[in-house]
Amino acid sequence: MTTTSGIFSSAAFKNLHFPALEDTTPQDNYWEDHFDISSCLFGARRDKPKKGNLAEQRFAALFDDVQSLLNTPETLHLDPTHLKYQLRPALFALEGLYRLYKKRDGIFEDGLVRVKELEDTIGAYDFSNKLLKAANELGLSDDVIRHLEDNKKSKGSILEQLLSQKWLGDNGTNTFQGLKKDIEQFKFKKAKKELKFIRKTVAKEALKTAENELDMSDMENGVHEYRRDLRWFSMYLTSIQGGVYLDDSVHPISELKSLLDDEIANMPYANLNESNLVKGAIALPKSVYFGVIHDVKYVGDLKDLGENVEGLAAALVATGEANDMHDAEVQLLKLYGKPATHLDDISREVEQIFRRHQDIGLLEVYADAFSK
Repeated sequence: MTTTSGIFSSAAFKNLHFPALEDTTPQDNYWEDHFDISSCLFGARRDKPKKGNLAEQRFAALFDDVQSLLNTPETLHLDPTHLKYQLRPALFALEGLYRLYKKRDGIFEDGLVRVKELEDTIGAYDFSNKLLKAANELGLSDDVIRHLEDNKKSKGSILEQLLSQKWLGDNGTNTFQGLKKDIEQFKFKKAKKELKFIRKTVAKEALKTAENELDMSDMENGVHEYRRDLRWFSMYLTSIQGGVYLDDSVHPISELKSLLDDEIANMPYANLNESNLVKGAIALPKSVYFGVIHDVKYVGDLKDLGENVEGLAAALVATGEANDMHDAEVQLLKLYGKPATHLDDISREVEQIFRRHQDIGLLEVYADAFSK
């Protein structure tokens, strides 16, 4: 592990490593439906050093990357691959940084609302693409296909309008100038105090997530919400790159040690760049981190089918091809080769995962690493 005294020098920050964007092309079924921000380029290959302290540099780097990814023909034409594997992950990284600071000052809450609005709108458009693809693969009727095509057009129009009004051209320039001005004028503390603030914020959020009882019978507000909450604890490490390193010498949850030899260790987001760490960087047990990302992937696999079934079921009901959601879900599960109880099975399994996390203290140990 290489450390620096105080904050990054501008040159050191310039050389922060994020795997190149061209490496984010889907490689297998996992990458078709899941992505992680650490597989993308944020804040690397700068032509000129950025001024300001580390927190300001982080925001500036992410602003530049989001802006450069927005100002492309692919964004203008709503290219699904570009939006899903490049722009949206970059927005997640920026959103993560805003989330960490949102209670610090109103400018961060405002910035979070703006960035999240765009990220959510891209997500809705991506989901409309996903449902249309699934419907075609299942051989659903022409009426359902047309309904889903109309839905995709509607979501695309909403996204185009948002991009035009707030994020592209002169309007986009004004948006970024406003966001950047707020950050430049904010009085950040010195690196040591900023890191202390981040420690406290992440630890508090981890404990809150560990105690948050969700209704896992609700696919969107239970299963998906828990996965979203859990996923932030991997995303934050990219948002604050340089502030955390993975320690493979300690295993506070012994049963997670075997994950170091699991196939997940070969995933692009499994390891962090540790060549430019700040002084006092947080030591997070690697096996605990792997426990988080392993279950983010696993719960993601479960919820994807559940979301598809619920989304397509709504289309069947809307086109009159099913009497109600239950009828539609049974039809679709049969097409997927799953039993009629499969959605309930998903809910029960995610509930068991949540209880297991509580039993082994996964997020409590995560929080403890940030509290030291």
